[in-house]
Amino acid sequence: MKIYLVGGSVRDYFLGKIPKDLDFVVLDCKEEEFLKKFPQAKKVGKVKSVFYIGRDEYTLSSYENIEQDLEHRDLTINSLAKQEDGKLIAHPLALNDLEKKILRPVKRQNFLDDPLRVFRAARFWAELPEFILSEELVETCRYVVQQKDIWEKISPERIGQELCKALKSKRPGNFLAFLENVRGFEFWFEELKQASQIPAGPRPYHKSSVLGHTIRLMNELAGDFWAVWMAFCHDLGKIFTSPDLYPHHYGHEQKGIKVVLALTKRLKLSHKMALAGKLASLYHMQAGNYNDLRPGTKVRLLKNIEYFLDPFFKLIFADSKKDYLAQAKKDLEIIKQVKLPTKFQGLGPKSGEILLSLQGSALKNANKNCAKTS
Repeated sequence: MKIYLVGGSVRDYFLGKIPKDLDFVVLDCKEEEFLKKFPQAKKVGKVKSVFYIGRDEYTLSSYENIEQDLEHRDLTINSLAKQEDGKLIAHPLALNDLEKKILRPVKRQNFLDDPLRVFRAARFWAELPEFILSEELVETCRYVVQQKDIWEKISPERIGQELCKALKSKRPGNFLAFLENVRGFEFWFEELKQASQIPAGPRPYHKSSVLGHTIRLMNELAGDFWAVWMAFCHDLGKIFTSPDLYPHHYGHEQKGIKVVLALTKRLKLSHKMALAGKLASLYHMQAGNYNDLRPGTKVRLLKNIEYFLDPFFKLIFADSKKDYLAQAKKDLEIIKQVKLPTKFQGLGPKSGEILLSLQGSALKNANKNCAKTS
């Protein structure tokens, strides 16, 4: 049995990062032998022999040696391994590409064998935005995305996982920028195919395409998963606008809900992500004029987006440069303090209407008092 530390765990060492999880490859070993040495190991999946010991992953490789294993990896910077004695084994270009910060494929066939690697490459560029894309990587991914028959090899959950990792990255918009570059929106992100050709809106409010605007906001909001995801979703409805109406996008808030729900269903994303995306699409235009809203409208808005209040208003600030978060928090606290009197309880929908009216009145009075003292 030979055990090697591999991939990102070794790469991160050279980049001065501390890896959260460690990945190992085990050669010359059968499952029974591995479990005998590591009885605490938990097997995952049914096809490959992959085990977890705590958070560390161990893959039992069928290759004859570690050099063969490294030849079948995605990028040269991930084609690295360390023996138990610390000796480094690397792809001939791995250290050069790490030093010069280049994302380069090991070989095209590896991407054809596992087309998910197109989306992994997109995610790596989001995580490592200081790296440049090699011509070989762009050409390889463009070639792979043209092979329509291989897309069924990928499970939607795996693409969803790559997207979610990108949303947590240093420059999340690079995920979309990469896919646009390699023409990779086909099939899994089909709604975005024309997004780079659609104006985001009338000048001077918007100077780029729907895709460019979305990428910019995602990058501005990096570090907040939910804000980045809501930025991804907020303008998806604009892809349904008739070209005759450009650069305006009347009613895109409602239209975006359909796209968000289709996308989250296709990629098997969580119900929470579907809800957050739906709310971002539906309410971002309304919230962009928060101070001008009627008290009752504010109450409905705040109650609907309460769970995502912080990331939602971060999106609004990135989108409109209007900072309403502090005021929205104050207003929400006022709303929460209003209780429905006993005599109005148990009246069905009418009870809800009365509570809404009372909350709106409380908000109106509080804002009046605030205006008098300011």
